Amino acid sequence: GILATVPGVVKAWFETLNFFGSGKLTMAELMEPAIRYAEEGFPVGWSSAAWWGGARRRLAQMHEGSVFLKEDGRTPKPGDVFRNVPLARLLERIGNEGPEVFYHGDIAESIVQAVSAAGGVMTLDDLQMHMNSAEPVIVPTISTTYRGRTVHTPPLPSQGAILLEGLNIMEGFDVQAFKSNPGEFYHLLIEALRLAFVDGLSVISDPGFASTDKMINKEYGRKKSCAIDVNKAMVSCAPEGLPTLRQRGTVTMATADAQGNACCFISSLGTPCGSTIVRKHGFAVQARAEGFNMVPGHPNCAGPYKKPYHTLMPVIVTDTASGKLLAAMGSRAAGAQAQTILQVLLAMIDLGLNPQEAVSRDGLDLR
Repeated sequence: GILATVPGVVKAWFETLNFFGSGKLTMAELMEPAIRYAEEGFPVGWSSAAWWGGARRRLAQMHEGSVFLKEDGRTPKPGDVFRNVPLARLLERIGNEGPEVFYHGDIAESIVQAVSAAGGVMTLDDLQMHMNSAEPVIVPTISTTYRGRTVHTPPLPSQGAILLEGLNIMEGFDVQAFKSNPGEFYHLLIEALRLAFVDGLSVISDPGFASTDKMINKEYGRKKSCAIDVNKAMVSCAPEGLPTLRQRGTVTMATADAQGNACCFISSLGTPCGSTIVRKHGFAVQARAEGFNMVPGHPNCAGPYKKPYHTLMPVIVTDTASGKLLAAMGSRAAGAQAQTILQVLLAMIDLGLNPQEAVSRDGLDLR
């Protein structure tokens, strides 16, 4: 419970619809498919079943975690139908009554009770303050160019700058020349990621406490490229005391239409099963405060009213010359997101692979 931060996603749904929506569909209409799946159920896939099984012990120990276990304490198997009627009722209320119903009244009280029961410190004032604030705000993306493409990703507190710095570093090498020598390619990739992650873990935090301008600067990327020896690995590039990152448990979705509009949306609990369960309404509260560190003086050190380091980093790729949409993508797996997307982009742009080939290709994870 202590890792829970105010859940901003419900208000964000409405802000997204108001700002980007066509006006042809209401939130209640958009909620209908999710409500149907929650009420009528859906067959659990093999990947979800495997993840669920791995989280069984944690769910059994969590506040109200048993709501997501079967009566015998086991987890659903592939093909089992899972239903969540309390969540269906919650989504109906949100769709019909707006975001206020989530941040005030009985739902807010249930959230606070669940967080408190799990050892957290959230209050009704925290939830109401978020509802009454200017958050969330529509902010410009940060971006860099890479061989005629522009790659866009969210600014702080997202870790997207790690991807952009990685691209700027790799732009200093003829990646195509390593197509027949994957060992050399992966050596360069590993070194580029090491350098980018050191910078990211040093500065990524609440935007009021740091900036990624240096990280995504082209000249800075060229200097980092020159620091890489193509024949041997760096002994170390991380300063002593650099904090590490512990986050996992993410789902990403990307879609596009015939008119060239695209959206990439990422949802995450921060850690498997989140920090606590709101049984009455059928959902988990995330544990995004796990993204903070406890290093005094570090911009991402935990503090009141701060946003933690966020691993979520949806990506849009456009043609630099025309602005035409080329791709929308995202990844799961916390710190692996920047690594995965970098490898997919290099495979598509430098090696000429199609999206399916790029995501099916063997990859690496430095975590």
